[in-house]
Amino acid sequence: MKRNFIYAILFLILAFQSCGHTKVNPEAALNNFLHQPTQENFDLWKMATGLFETCPMLDSLQSSRYLQLFKLVENGHELAFRTGLLLSRCFDGGELRDFLSSGGLFFDQNAILFIQTTKRLSVSFLQIEAMLLMLPLHTVDNPEKQISVLENRIRKLKALPEKEFGVATTRLAKSLQKNKESIETNATEMENSKSAIPKSK
Repeated sequence: MKRNFIYAILFLILAFQSCGHTKVNPEAALNNFLHQPTQENFDLWKMATGLFETCPMLDSLQSSRYLQLFKLVENGHELAFRTGLLLSRCFDGGELRDFLSSGGLFFDQNAILFIQTTKRLSVSFLQIEAMLLMLPLHTVDNPEKQISVLENRIRKLKALPEKEFGVATTRLAKSLQKNKESIETNATEMENSKSAIPKSK
């Protein structure tokens, strides 16, 4: 009851500021959430960004803040993951890649919560697939680590009950399997090409 009252007061403050032509700063709201990622601050951030029809103006937000958000996501923080999903349409370039990578790591932490959250927010199959195919930076130039990550994600997907989570999990597992086989083929070809190079005397 007390929490609802606080929310009502804050909403009136935001609405008053909006009517007075004082824009609610989504950057400040996001900074506040990242400083203390609680349900209350998440709701206030959504309330602030909900006043905008287009992507919130976050151009001046420090890159360290984005890194902080992505770190929370990869460590399995649900509210940070929801924040990233809501902001993902505003990301581009490196920010999008970092978010997709952190989303994949969130799946590694809690596959069920990942599927439940993406389903609740109506995230497209393509975006979910992109997160699971985007491998962590520490696997770059290391096919063995890439294959290990993909195998782990395939196992987690196959362990999810299709009746509860739908056929999308089966499609995702097939997509990851195809990507794993491609990496294996490339790794084998590279190894063979190295063996074919004559050794200098």
